[in-house]
Amino acid sequence: MEFWRQAGLLLVEQDPTVGIMQTDWLESRADIKQGFLTELFRKAFDSVYSSATRDQFRVRLEPGEQAGTTELYLTHRGMEEHLKENPGGDSDTTFWTPRPSEPGIEVEMLRRMMIFMGAEQQATERMLAQPQQRKMRSQMVKRDGYAALRINEGFARAWRLVGMALDRVGFAVEDRNRSEGVYFVRYNDPDKAAGQEKGFFSKLAFWTDDEQIDTNNQYRVRLDQQAEVTLVSVENEAGQPESSTTSQRILTLLHEQIR
Repeated sequence: MEFWRQAGLLLVEQDPTVGIMQTDWLESRADIKQGFLTELFRKAFDSVYSSATRDQFRVRLEPGEQAGTTELYLTHRGMEEHLKENPGGDSDTTFWTPRPSEPGIEVEMLRRMMIFMGAEQQATERMLAQPQQRKMRSQMVKRDGYAALRINEGFARAWRLVGMALDRVGFAVEDRNRSEGVYFVRYNDPDKAAGQEKGFFSKLAFWTDDEQIDTNNQYRVRLDQQAEVTLVSVENEAGQPESSTTSQRILTLLHEQIR
């Protein structure tokens, strides 16, 4: 919490039971007072910084594979403001759209967090060095007639990838059971969470309004290791295979983040 306070970010969610911390949206403009966050966003988004941006961070803590250790996952979500022209050709209104995923921001924030916690700078930079080009990590497949996602990684790595992907695309992880390979998730409506009328944050949704997405019920995202790969499927609250539009969309969004 002290790290976020020094960074000038307000925490709007703190849930020790599931190990979640989430910051409020930080709005950045070209004329605001400079700080390390301002400079970070300015370097990452040189071409768009003259317009307003909003940024949010989410941290999830889980027990590590080794006894007595904790794994920390940090994800970033961003929006950019655009001008909308009226029929007369004037730009009199604005709207927000999601910015593309920017791993560099996540790496830099994680580096600063690790140093704040006492890690040595050189060791931190080695740990966070960018990996080399990799092969495709996931594919959409069928499993017993239902849609599934195949991740070309073992269970431990796939579990991390799925958890971070869920954080990025707006699904709240309400609970998890690593021994059974299950995340219990619900779609987190950004308009509702922000206490705004419908539409203010609607561009954060990663699907369009005409898609019938269930935002009320809880779903289970299940991981099953099979040899050297891991299969990801979606179940309803009763633990039965789910074939709805929402389950298909969950898997598609995970695939887009992991592949």
